[in-house]
Amino acid sequence: MGNYTKGLTERRHHTQLKDGYCLICGTFGPLSWDHVPPQGSITITKVEQAHLNEVMGINPAPVIGVKSPNGSKFKTICKHCNSSHLGTNDQEVARVYKGISDKIKDYFLRADSPVNHVHMPFDGMRFCRAMVGHVLSATTVKECQREPVPIPYYVPLQKFVMGGAIPPLMKLMISMRGSIRTVST
Repeated sequence: MGNYTKGLTERRHHTQLKDGYCLICGTFGPLSWDHVPPQGSITITKVEQAHLNEVMGINPAPVIGVKSPNGSKFKTICKHCNSSHLGTNDQEVARVYKGISDKIKDYFLRADSPVNHVHMPFDGMRFCRAMVGHVLSATTVKECQREPVPIPYYVPLQKFVMGGAIPPLMKLMISMRGSIRTVST
């Protein structure tokens, strides 16, 4: 292959990995594709994926990205975490984004409206569990090739995604910005 592979993105390795350590639960086994952002939250279109450090920085070189017909995907979590922990909570993310988008569109279509805000009740715990899980999964496959080492910053986030307590850092952020609460619709 020689010089040809120099022009290819390192992101191509994401398509080749079959097994690895799940970045959420840490188990070794088959990995599944995770859409980031989650499916249903936005209109997914064709993308060409490359690592940021390949296209930005001091000496960016033109690279051929990995083409994907349905959005940005990462193969860094197991099927169980993808469907049980993220998939069930992704429905809340999709519902919120669709609801907010519809309300904002309606707001701008009715320019004479006396209301200057939109309100969207949502289940903050489900929303946050999904979003934190997707942030944890959106990384290089190199992280999946070695046995996970517990890192004090990540372990509470992983446990939170899997249904555990709110991590201390998130508690601090919540106390500074308000509360996350479950709201039924």
